[in-house]
Formats: sequence, structure tokens, C-alpha cells
Amino acid sequence: MSHDEKIAAIEDRPDISRSRQAGLLNVSRAALYYTPQEREEDKKHMDMIDAIYTDLPFYGSRRIRNELWDRFREHVCRERVQRLMSLMGIEAIYPKSKTSLSHPDHKKYPYLLTGISATFPNHIWGTDITYVKLETGWPILRHSWIGFPGT
Repeated sequence: MSHDEKIAAIEDRPDISRSRQAGLLNVSRAALYYTPQEREEDKKHMDMIDAIYTDLPFYGSRRIRNELWDRFREHVCRERVQRLMSLMGIEAIYPKSKTSLSHPDHKKYPYLLTGISATFPNHIWGTDITYVKLETGWPILRHSWIGFPGT
């Protein structure tokens, strides 16, 4: 049962007090009487944040706070911007963690240089394949290097 469902289950009954019902459902009595207040100022700031986020979805709370001042001359602290963004369900678009996880079906190749140190020129070679987009298509440029820089 969720917290809201527990509060909704509490009723005015003559045989069991509201505080006893709250105790049985493990809900604080203060939660029975709390009504969230919607402030006009929050609504106004949320509209401004939404306008900024629509234009610049990669901005976080710090930059949105600065943009609120630059665009609307509204001074809002960052914590409030964070709270309002959380209420709106928005967050900055940025690379999240675990972006480099390999697909489980893809083959994993072993690292063949474990325990080997490059002790003389031409001991270790490597190659890199780079793709560059041109107007005529995708040429393949191959770069090779020797184990020691400058050799």
C-alpha cells in the first residue's frame, strides 16, 4: 500500500480515532492534515524555466538560474530552480553513465599486450581506422605508428 493509499484509507469513525488509525497504518499524524500549497510565484517561475528549457534543453540548474536573470531579471536561487525542475520532471540533457557498455552479443577481443613492455623500436605496432565524411562519400584513412613516439 502506498503512502497516499494509506492516508486515503483513514476515515472519520466514532469507534477508532484518526490518530489510532494513523498509528496502525504507520503514517504520521501530520500527514493527515497536510495540504500542499501552490504558489503563484512558483507557477510563474516554472513557466519561465519551461521557456528556457524548451530553447536550451542541455542547460542545468546553474545555467537556467543565470538565464532567468538574463532574460526575465528574476533572481531565483539554484536550489529553488532544482526543486522546480524536479517537480516539472525535467533535467539537463547530457551523456549519462554506462554509455560505453558493450552489447552482450558482441564478441570481446582479448588485450594481447598484457605483460609486454615496449623495450625497443618496432617492438609494438598499432593501427587506427578513421572515417571522414566527404561530399563524395566515406574514405578510409589508415594511420600506423611504431611503438615509440618519433621513431
